[in-house]
Amino acid sequence: MPTDRPKLHLPADQPTQASPEPEIATRDAATIRRDDFVTKVLANRNKVEPPYIPPPVPAAIATQTQLEMAEGAKRVALAAEAQKNRPVPKRDPSQGTSTPVYRPKDYVPNMKQGTKLNAKTL
Repeated sequence: MPTDRPKLHLPADQPTQASPEPEIATRDAATIRRDDFVTKVLANRNKVEPPYIPPPVPAAIATQTQLEMAEGAKRVALAAEAQKNRPVPKRDPSQGTSTPVYRPKDYVPNMKQGTKLNAKTL
């Protein structure tokens, strides 16, 4: 197969100009920037937040809360006293002691349904 391109010849006696120092310096600078970025991200991710301290309750609100709690205690005492004076409801024996089960026309479910034991039993 003929090709139109000439073959590439590298002269063996000419040394290649490969200076690793600028490449290493560039790579080191990039590595340093990346490491700085990673440390900043991790420091921000693992930041310790100071515990929340709620502001103090104003004196007017604390006083109002204490008054409401005292009024509530009085109401609870009145309700307990009223409960003592109420008659105990008597149980009606005609009501029975269990809840009846609703089964239309005394239907009892077939427990063997769907097992396909015998076509005559189904």
